[in-house]
Amino acid sequence: MPLLNWQGSHCLLSLAWTSAQAAALRVAADPVPHAEILNYIKKIDPSLDLKVVELTSGVNANELLASGDVDANYFQHVPYLKDQEKALGKTFTVAATVHIEPLGIYSHKHKDFSSLPENATVAVPNNTTNLSRALFLLQAQKLIKLDPKFTDPATTPGDAEGYCREPETPEDSGD
Repeated sequence: MPLLNWQGSHCLLSLAWTSAQAAALRVAADPVPHAEILNYIKKIDPSLDLKVVELTSGVNANELLASGDVDANYFQHVPYLKDQEKALGKTFTVAATVHIEPLGIYSHKHKDFSSLPENATVAVPNNTTNLSRALFLLQAQKLIKLDPKFTDPATTPGDAEGYCREPETPEDSGD
């Protein structure tokens, strides 16, 4: 359940296209909501030759794109794409920016921020762009204060503690 707040970011469709493309456009997407959206579009217009490749845990859509296993992917925002381009040594084309994805703070144990105990542990995503979004969200809720250089939290009220982990759905996090 969300405690209070969320921040959005633009996702985008990035692609690698060659003149010798196969008929079907192969698009890699997270199952929810991106693959759901693409499958809905296919239902609306069955003439679209679109193959949705749903990503499973640990599969990197940008690696699939770089290797030619898919023609496009639909799941990320521009800062994450730029980070991936550096990591993979590849350049991708941003075809379009798309809807805004929320980033929330969730807990099964706590109904609001005032119920967080001293020395609370807060998990944040460990990838470059979502880590910064999470830190800004925690700062907006006055759980941390960021140093203006954005390198590390400068103070943590009540000795709150955070740790980085692989991004996951709230249901998977335990709390």
